Amino acid sequence: MFQSALSTEGYSFGLEFDENEKGSLVIGYLIPGGPAWKSGELNKGDELQQLYWENKEAADINGLSSEEIYEMREQSTQERLVIKVKKADNTSKTVTLRKEKISNEENIVRSFVLKGEKKVGYILLPGFYTQWENEGGSGCANDVAKEIIKLKRENIEGLIVDVRFNGGGSINEGLELTGIFVDEGPLAAQKDKTGKVIYYKDPNRGVIYNGPMALMVNGQSASASEMLAASLQDYNRAVIVGSTTYGKASVQQLFPLDTTYSRTTKMPATVTDVLKITLAKFYRLDGQSTQLKGVKPDVVLPDAFDGLDIGERFSRSALPSDTGKRNIYYKPLSPLPVNEIAKRSADRVKNDDNFNTIQKLLEADIRTSKSEIIPLKWDEFEKWIKQHERGVELTGSKVPAKENKSNRIEAGNNQVDKQWLQNNDYEREINKKWLENIEDDFYICEAFLVVCDLINLQKAPSKN
Repeated sequence: MFQSALSTEGYSFGLEFDENEKGSLVIGYLIPGGPAWKSGELNKGDELQQLYWENKEAADINGLSSEEIYEMREQSTQERLVIKVKKADNTSKTVTLRKEKISNEENIVRSFVLKGEKKVGYILLPGFYTQWENEGGSGCANDVAKEIIKLKRENIEGLIVDVRFNGGGSINEGLELTGIFVDEGPLAAQKDKTGKVIYYKDPNRGVIYNGPMALMVNGQSASASEMLAASLQDYNRAVIVGSTTYGKASVQQLFPLDTTYSRTTKMPATVTDVLKITLAKFYRLDGQSTQLKGVKPDVVLPDAFDGLDIGERFSRSALPSDTGKRNIYYKPLSPLPVNEIAKRSADRVKNDDNFNTIQKLLEADIRTSKSEIIPLKWDEFEKWIKQHERGVELTGSKVPAKENKSNRIEAGNNQVDKQWLQNNDYEREINKKWLENIEDDFYICEAFLVVCDLINLQKAPSKN
């Protein structure tokens, strides 16, 4: 399960469950080409009635959440799963599925071209996946490099890399990715329990992209994402945009419970039982640690998650934050005009309805200690939720549907992807949704304007 989450490939039944408005579990999504899709008997919206492993007793699914259903069906890769659903016409259908190795679309790097005042490339990286032993998946750094090459053919003037909600993954991939933008030198430091410090170095000389760049982060960017953000910030290589990151600077390694295994040898592909152990913490090049504190962006944007207890600092067993020794060998680039960029962004944010709404929510502090009686009968609950939503609208806490028109951007594809999409109807449908989501994301829009400011200011004398 761990490797599948950090890989572009994994074994799956090819479907996801969700809850409808009445709280019933239904099929929310079918992965094209997956076992559920190929069965031809399951559809989105089918209501789940029974779920059990073949030749075993049916489980009671009443009251289970979609997360608990997920855990149940991830218990085995070899056995066959029996799914009984109620169709839209009230008939029942029973289907038996076996997991297959299919592409994990959520972890594949995608790139787009944003057009407005400038032409800027946009790359979303949801996780630092890698090529695990005996797997055919690729590493994220290599995939990002391929997308940058596509974007450079579009003559982009700047680049946005988005690692919001990226919880990390492979540190080696994080180093490889940082090296795409940094020529050479140390990238971060690691200290083990004995106090010994080792510096991670750029694995490769040279860069693939050296133009104006912004890195998008938020409170759920963690681990390798934070190492990337810290290194790019220490080298003055990119403007960090968003909110303070999660604050996880610890390093873990997987150990098989087989006592014959040695750290000096590769983990056997047959290993199924492992323990994940924290071995070290990593540090920035200036000696500071992101543990608990996270990485503070150069351009800070209001984030609804700021009002919630999210972050390593809220974990009871979190390691403390300390400092290391500053690296005296790394050579940062010339300082970026971050003060002026941050000032311009703050002026825009102050006049943006979307960011103003989020700011009002943060100032209102939605976490209250008062108790409230919520009816559990469906008809009464419908009345309660409508009254509640009406109250939210009256307090001005409803997020506007669109961003300011003056800040609109146009999202499109590079020429390579355009040709590929011509012969794939389903991918075109998915791509259309991607473009709509990007254009409606006011955080991406602001990051785009930050890159435009960076391009313009770098053409003029720096004010920093």
